[in-house]
Amino acid sequence: MFGRWPFALIALALCGLSYSPDASAQGASALSDCVARREQDSLLLASCITGRVSRLGHAAIDAGPGLLTLAREQDGLVRAAAISALGRIGFADATQFVGESLYSSDWRVVLAATRSIGWLGGVGHVDRLRALARDHWLPEVREHAQISIDALQTPRRRRLVESDLPPGSTYLGPMIGAEGISIGNAANCSSGLWSWNGISFRSPATPRLSIAIAGGTLTGSDAGEWGGTLTWTAPSGGAVEVYDDNIHGMEPVGDSVLVAAGLAHLSLDNGAILLVSPVASPRVTTLVVLPGAPDSLAAVIPNQTFVAWSHGYAIVFDLSGIKGVAPCVC
Repeated sequence: MFGRWPFALIALALCGLSYSPDASAQGASALSDCVARREQDSLLLASCITGRVSRLGHAAIDAGPGLLTLAREQDGLVRAAAISALGRIGFADATQFVGESLYSSDWRVVLAATRSIGWLGGVGHVDRLRALARDHWLPEVREHAQISIDALQTPRRRRLVESDLPPGSTYLGPMIGAEGISIGNAANCSSGLWSWNGISFRSPATPRLSIAIAGGTLTGSDAGEWGGTLTWTAPSGGAVEVYDDNIHGMEPVGDSVLVAAGLAHLSLDNGAILLVSPVASPRVTTLVVLPGAPDSLAAVIPNQTFVAWSHGYAIVFDLSGIKGVAPCVC
């Protein structure tokens, strides 16, 4: 059916196919079908949870135990979709777990939990919501934490409902880049200069796309909608593809390499900072998930603190995760 389409477009097409809810389906059955058919791909599984389970609302209450299992065991995107669905179907037994998820280091999980705890009427978690509404680095987390606070503290009701959401905002999600909460762009930084802890920096004019590691060379490419690659060339000359995505920059960190990877095309918008470790053939792990495809990557303090630009935000991070957003220097 799809021939030689790039995977990103196949994923988008299949996501669209999953958004055809069957009103007569039971939640547990729909969830079981999602897992059986899409368990090998987190984007498709998360999309199916949103498109087939969340849409059923309270009618999918029997999916609660299965969603709770997914929310505890799967990667961040699936956890976010499962946490959001737990709130949407009103699975009250998940309230404490969802409240604990407000402390996650993964912004996708936190974003899902800010709305889900409102849907579940989790009034005992308002203090944490207040802290997120005040201090979280991502504006969408701050916004939706405040929406849930307002709903939970309204005398007439104790649960977030669809009319609480801003115009044009969907009740489902978060499915970043598919269906749910979309991530906006930062205001334009006209000076092109940002600052973090007294250190000023600019986005590099040209991305670094080649670096030595493990006795060989790590090389990245950006092929737009068709997807680039991250390739390691051994000292012997043999090349091995170690990651499949567009590459937008590299920075050394100790014996390892940080790589900015991601794709923005049509409704797809994903990005991450990868950590490539020096072993016989470099090992790739995800260090940080970005709000969308990155534009560039730079070191604020070499080998210590770094910055990636995504959606106009200068996102500062180190090996422990995201530290915050650097302000524009006017």
